[in-house]
Amino acid sequence: MINILISLFFFSCQDLGAGTLGSLGVYKIDENRETVKQKLDSLLSDDKFKVPEEYQDYLNWDERGYSFLTYWTVYYKEDNSEIMYWISLSKNSVETQVYIRQVFDFESNKWIKAVDVKKEDRDMFNSSFEKNVIQILGSSYAFEAAQ
Repeated sequence: MINILISLFFFSCQDLGAGTLGSLGVYKIDENRETVKQKLDSLLSDDKFKVPEEYQDYLNWDERGYSFLTYWTVYYKEDNSEIMYWISLSKNSVETQVYIRQVFDFESNKWIKAVDVKKEDRDMFNSSFEKNVIQILGSSYAFEAAQ
């Protein structure tokens, strides 16, 4: 019985970086975590990334039990559309991994977990995030799409 439980544990944790939260993919940034945190804080302090007041009630991540993560809500407008992500960082110190955990559906006013994002929308969300956030950080990076 114990062998079966151990086997189930190992097979259920194949994507250890994303964990049970899942992600649209991972951006592997060639800088330490503190540097990436500072860059994200600086970038997201710009008014164009400020989450409008009408969506503030949807930012209750600590209440949802995610206070153990280092996370940000990223909001911006692109091509007359609003885009909002919930992202987190890995705990690695040499290479930092940035995960898109959820995206916001403005029609239903609900967060959609990465694993529930339609396959045809994943590329759009990833390329928009890469262009509007990751590339602006000015760091060397690699992207690995979620399976």
